[in-house]
Amino acid sequence: MYESSAFFCAPYIWEEVIGRKPAATMPPNPRTRLIYETPDLTEYTEEVALDVWPDVIAYGILVLPKNLKPGEQRPVVVCQHGLEGHPSEAADPRTSDGYMHHFAVKLAQEGFITFAPQNPYIGRDNFRIIQRLAHPLELSLFAFVIGQHERVLEWLSGQRYVDAKQIAFYGISYGGKTAVRVPPFVDRYAVSICTADFNEWVWKTTSVESATTFFCPNTTCMNSTSPTSSTTPNLPC
Repeated sequence: MYESSAFFCAPYIWEEVIGRKPAATMPPNPRTRLIYETPDLTEYTEEVALDVWPDVIAYGILVLPKNLKPGEQRPVVVCQHGLEGHPSEAADPRTSDGYMHHFAVKLAQEGFITFAPQNPYIGRDNFRIIQRLAHPLELSLFAFVIGQHERVLEWLSGQRYVDAKQIAFYGISYGGKTAVRVPPFVDRYAVSICTADFNEWVWKTTSVESATTFFCPNTTCMNSTSPTSSTTPNLPC
């Protein structure tokens, strides 16, 4: 049902809403380096960088269980961080994080291979400048993200320990936005999970009263009733 309906809808959304970039024009030229090995030898972690277009790379952190057997192939979960996030929040337990909870590492401890990519929604308003510059070209920020994920999945699918038919996407917060804007257009994803992206976006981007607004004037919200609740005075932003 989904595939038959998406056959007609997906090309329009990709071309007219997100914007479609040409496929990667650069050889991947993979660069990797070991970051750390856990003392209990459950996994080791590598940084990975891949070329996509001139001046555009795909970067992320790969976490591999150490109990992989020769010739064994395992499913992969691509673990996407949220707004202003970094792959280390999902994939490096040495970092402090109160939101991602290093879920890429925990999944690796359960036996999955995981990869945490860097998405470009960082730098406060800098990524929104890219978005505005892209709009006259009939593109959006996620037009570039799709190309980065295509390159990552191309590389992952070529690794001897990866089951290329079982690659899933798991996005948290702004990573949840990625979950509905990237996997529908990238054939190699077998499943996509959107989580923790459930705020009311209209109130979040327009209201000065909502508990989840981006527009709190001070460190606490205005002492008034939230549009989404009748009893929410002085809520922290």
